[in-house]
Amino acid sequence: MVPTRSPSTRAVLILLGVMAPVLAAPFVLQASGLHLPLEVRLPIALVLVTPALVATCNYWRSIDEAAREAQKWAWFWGGSMGMALGMLALAVAAVGPVDLVPDVARPKMLLFYGAGVMVAAQMVGFLAAWAWWWARRR
Repeated sequence: MVPTRSPSTRAVLILLGVMAPVLAAPFVLQASGLHLPLEVRLPIALVLVTPALVATCNYWRSIDEAAREAQKWAWFWGGSMGMALGMLALAVAAVGPVDLVPDVARPKMLLFYGAGVMVAAQMVGFLAAWAWWWARRR
């Protein structure tokens, strides 16, 4: 049996440290009520996303083939199932008693909230599928 190579703790911590501000920035800006013009938002996005891409590539290079397969499998199955459940949640929220959007939301922000629901649902699906994949193989 060939030993599996786990990602280094350093690679995981760097990935988490870089991704946290990327994921938090839109929510912080929205909660603060600060509506920056596009000419300001784009450079901020580039400054945040560029190191995230580099950290993601370094993480990917640090894992073995089994871990890569777990990631791909989890994104395909978990992300797809999460997307389906996210779409169902949005449909129920549109006609039912579930309220996923604040009452004071501006019409332009509805896209942001819908995308947020879909991304969150895909992440939950991915994490569940990833845990399932590893649990079946350990």
